[in-house]
Amino acid sequence: MEKRYFACVRGIPEEEIPKKITHRLIPGKGRRGLTRTSSDLNAREAVLTYEPVRSIVIHDKMRSQPCTLLDIHLVTGIKHQIRAQLASVNLPIINDTRYDDSVTQRRSKYGIIALHAYYLSFEHPVRGNSPVQASCKIPWDAWEEQLGLFRAA
Repeated sequence: MEKRYFACVRGIPEEEIPKKITHRLIPGKGRRGLTRTSSDLNAREAVLTYEPVRSIVIHDKMRSQPCTLLDIHLVTGIKHQIRAQLASVNLPIINDTRYDDSVTQRRSKYGIIALHAYYLSFEHPVRGNSPVQASCKIPWDAWEEQLGLFRAA
């Protein structure tokens, strides 16, 4: 199975791109359960890679700060993995009040964050090697209305 996401994060990645992030994550512990190494038997390996989407420039109207749209490939799949791992490298997702300490209140009355699953691929359960693929575009109208993000022309 392959999953890909777009996330709009505060800041600009400073490290080499594409970047691979590996942690040990204790499910259900949020950021407190995220470590580089852990002796906890419940900790699971969490791996993702990301790279900026250079063709799209995003502006945050509400904070007047640079944002970066990341293309994320999820290697493992643990609840809140993307949110916790990006926050740990100082690239918190816009409007993520759980993992971004600088956000004190939600901008969106619906509680959305700037994270979007845009691609899913898996092997067909009956036909075998014939993959099933699904994709969808970023909901720019919701991101602009609810989060104050917009694409620069």
